[in-house]
Amino acid sequence: MKKMVVKIFGAVLFGLVSISLFFGCQEEPDSPSPAPKDQLNHDIYVSFYYEDLKKGGGNRVAAYWHNDSIVTLSDNSVDAYANGIFVDGEDVYVVGSSGGAAVYWKNGVERILPQGAIASSIYIRDGKVYICGCNNSSVGSIVPMCWIDESPIVLKGGMCANSIFVDEEGSIHIAGYGKSQYSDDIIYYWEGLESDIADNYSVIGGTKMKDQNNSTSAYGISATADGSSVIVCGVETDNAAKKFIAKQWINRRGHPLTVGENGTEARSVFVEKDVFYVAGKMARTACYWQCKVKSDKMTVDKSTKRINELTSGKTDTYATSIFVKDGTVYVVGYEAGAVINKPLLWRGKQGLKFLDSEAMNLDVTTTGLYVKNRAE
Repeated sequence: MKKMVVKIFGAVLFGLVSISLFFGCQEEPDSPSPAPKDQLNHDIYVSFYYEDLKKGGGNRVAAYWHNDSIVTLSDNSVDAYANGIFVDGEDVYVVGSSGGAAVYWKNGVERILPQGAIASSIYIRDGKVYICGCNNSSVGSIVPMCWIDESPIVLKGGMCANSIFVDEEGSIHIAGYGKSQYSDDIIYYWEGLESDIADNYSVIGGTKMKDQNNSTSAYGISATADGSSVIVCGVETDNAAKKFIAKQWINRRGHPLTVGENGTEARSVFVEKDVFYVAGKMARTACYWQCKVKSDKMTVDKSTKRINELTSGKTDTYATSIFVKDGTVYVVGYEAGAVINKPLLWRGKQGLKFLDSEAMNLDVTTTGLYVKNRAE
């Protein structure tokens, strides 16, 4: 399908709060803060999907945002979702689904992945395209999948693969979820090369199943460049307390990010040098955690672990993806509304100019983020 580019003239600016550790904060300002001047020479890409409410509902459209423009990847003839984005040189890759099939778009051109229902995450390393997701099996169950240059690999264990990272040694790291034979919610981690990734999985967390409302899953994965430190993030359900716990796993060892409350989750992780960053939410507040990884014991350095609140909690807001470029933190998310989700974008804790979904009457859900140096 030929891509269409729609110029965005409106902008939404959001005032944000300052926060230190898990306590002490300032009230969010009543009026929006001005968008900071871009002196960092960074290009920002955001994947999302939307519903055009001017048309009275209808199917969702996959798209991405770059340089104040929307690039549409599908029409609204079928439901389509953009779930993640990666930029390699001048090539823009977006993964998702269209009409019930797993797909990815390269520079706006759709490619259907064999044996796939959903493509969740994408990573490019040395020109190879690595994608993970899931498919419907012949017996009606859901099976996790990995594709390498579009060649399908059925992963053992689990139900769906949500996030993928490939280190500089060529090792593939995948995080996802599934259920045990006792119907417990289980968090899975796959690691290996193309030749053995299908068989190499570990169960790194989980929740005893008591009802159908559990939210236990791993949503994000990243690692140091050499693969020596692998960080998985997600959420576990505390059935006894009836709360959700945002959590990260460092080399398979779990560490809670919150004590637990409803609506809490860790959605995306990014590693830069010896620091990792996790984006998510606490109750109604979008936030990100910033922690150091100690290479000797592979534990969180508690003296530097802190949470950065991005919103006041007056409305229900989500942080869905995080990217760190040369020490500068970017986070994308949205404010959930009764009719329209409003997309949000931050540099650090400062709101950036972004698309005005209300003016365009679009219900927008952001999903992925990529930041690169702008070409001179």
